[in-house]
Amino acid sequence: TKDIEAVLKSLKSKDRLKMAKIILLGASEGTILATMVAENENNNIDALFLVGYANDNLADIIKWQYQNSGENAMLVYKNFI
Repeated sequence: TKDIEAVLKSLKSKDRLKMAKIILLGASEGTILATMVAENENNNIDALFLVGYANDNLADIIKWQYQNSGENAMLVYKNFI
């Protein structure tokens, strides 16, 4: 969320975007992150679009993906964890 917030702050610092509305699009695990960013009132998020809402935490989602997608997917994820 800190990365997303940093991007939002950078965009809002530009004169041509100061009055722009901010709409976050979150898909799958991104629905968790977008919601967390929107919860912080300082971010001034105007709207959320959540696609494929994820109701579990990220650790449980990754475990589920590992169990249902095979080891190859987990090898990719482990580089980012």
